[in-house]
Parts: sequence; structure tokens; C-alpha cells
Amino acid sequence: MLESNAFHTDCNFTGGTSTTMDRNKWLWITFFILAVCALTALAAYSSLFTYSEVCNKCGAKRVTRDFLIPLSKISVFKIHTAGSTPVGAALAKMAAIPPHEHQWLFCYGCGNGVKCAIGPGRNIEFALMSENLAYLLSACELYGERAEKEKLLAALFDPRKAQYVPYVAIGIPENGFQDAKALRQCIKSRMPDFEDTMASIGKHP
Repeated sequence: MLESNAFHTDCNFTGGTSTTMDRNKWLWITFFILAVCALTALAAYSSLFTYSEVCNKCGAKRVTRDFLIPLSKISVFKIHTAGSTPVGAALAKMAAIPPHEHQWLFCYGCGNGVKCAIGPGRNIEFALMSENLAYLLSACELYGERAEKEKLLAALFDPRKAQYVPYVAIGIPENGFQDAKALRQCIKSRMPDFEDTMASIGKHP
């Protein structure tokens, strides 16, 4: 009986050690998995290059998240998020843009070791985000000032001229134009300076 008790005591002791070792093993495995996940997430974040683009045909905007191999230009995969802009929405509403394939121009970007990247679309994006400009273009369409609207649109989608277009619409009446006469007066007071600026830019390609 004494030998039997001793045997059982040894068995219990061995089992407890095994359980402790198994627990430690799983703790290390869990720690390793969490560490790998954390490092993977950090690498993914550090290799993420985010940038915006605009279509110079319709005024749509697209934001792209490009996951690259860290500190390289090799893309693993991209996530695109497309949307509209105030001016783009106004143009779509008035059916001013014919069917087309988007032509994306790079605006801004950062990430993956790049602090700030800029492209030719940045001035167009600035203009497309103007609520006042969207309203002015809509008013031109509504009251038949299509020649003036076309002048604004031609400059709007030109990277060299786009940044000046929103200033034509600064301070327009908050309650809108009461009639075509009010719109024409507004245009008459603003368009000459705008056209002079456009002509000056045209002389210096």
C-alpha cells in the first residue's frame, strides 16, 4: 500500500509539471502570434501611401490607399474610394459633361517615407471644392449665360488656371441671384479681371 501511494504521488507531480509546461508553451505561442500581428500592422501602416486625384473631365474625386513594400514603389494592392465634389455634382446635375473615361490627375499624397507629394491636380481640386463656384456655374446654366460658364469651365480644368476660378465666385449673394439681370451684373463686375488673368497666364506657358 505504501508503494502504491508513492506511485500515485509521483504521477500527480509529473502531471502538474506537464500542465505548467503546456501553459507556458501556449503563452509563448500566443505572444509570438500577437507580436507578428503587431509587426505586420506596423509594416502595413508604414508602407501605406495615401493620395487624392481628380478627374479633369467631370470633377470627380478619388482617394487611393496604396499598400506598398516598405520604402519602395512596388505596390501590393490598392483601395480606391471615389466620390463627387460640389462643382462636380453641379455639373452632373446640369448634364454639362458628356460620357467619358475618367482622366485622373494627382493632387496630394503622403506616406511610405514621403511627407508631402503634390501634383498638377491640386489646383483643380481646390477649385472643385468651392460651393460658391458650384452655385455660380448652376446660375449661369439656369439664366442662359452659357458662354461665361464655358470660360469658367475651360479654366477650371486647366492645372495652370484652376486656382483663380473660385475667386470669381467669392462673395456672391447668399440668398442667390434673384434674376438673370442680377447674375449679369455680377459677371460684368468680375469677369474682365478674370479674363485678363487668364490671358496673362496664356502668354507664359
